[in-house]
Amino acid sequence: MIAEGGDGTPEPYNFLLPRSDYDIVDTWNVMGLCPTGSNDIVVDDVFVPDHRVLRERDMFNLDCPGHALNTAPLYSIPFAQLFNRTVSTTSIGSLRRALDVFVETTRQKRTTYTGLRLAGDTTIQEAVAEVRLTLNDLELRLASDIAELEARAASGDWPVERRAQLGHHTTAMVSRCVEAIDKLMLFSGGKAIYSGNVIQRAFLDIHCARAHVANNPYPYARNVGGLAFGFENDCMDL
Repeated sequence: MIAEGGDGTPEPYNFLLPRSDYDIVDTWNVMGLCPTGSNDIVVDDVFVPDHRVLRERDMFNLDCPGHALNTAPLYSIPFAQLFNRTVSTTSIGSLRRALDVFVETTRQKRTTYTGLRLAGDTTIQEAVAEVRLTLNDLELRLASDIAELEARAASGDWPVERRAQLGHHTTAMVSRCVEAIDKLMLFSGGKAIYSGNVIQRAFLDIHCARAHVANNPYPYARNVGGLAFGFENDCMDL
């Protein structure tokens, strides 16, 4: 939530509220990511004491009140470096499932007019290879980044330039998943337009994931480039 900071300028805060202090409005009527239940929350004229308020700037600076008690390395990883990955990595799993189903269902399919196996189409074979390469790249990048986060948490070494690069790694993942799932959808035929089709479900979910602000790679990329040229960091979501 955006609130007025100490100097009067708007900045993002997080508030912890008892269930009685807010209403859930059922607005999540969407084409993808349906199970997240991301409905609207309405808070009307509610007082929130200081001990239930957390500034995102403090989360960026690793200076939250909880750090005094929670000293394990896990709690020394910047919040956004973990949270943004929970938003992006689901697309990798969805793409992996879609590829497995595509290969299995295409294996025995035959063309309508010639009766030839679709699996013998070299264009489809190339698409499978490209999607598999994308998955391998993303899974290796994810494993490498998580290992680096753990090492930096243990050492306390968090240069902002590297944080920006790691943030860009995360947010760029879903765009690559979009390109990959589009290839599979393109060759899935008429069966894929029916509700409940696994590849269609992945197609919709991954495209909806890309719509999340944390999966928009452009501001993160601009920040990485700007830092390289000596400009100030303009992103607290790192």
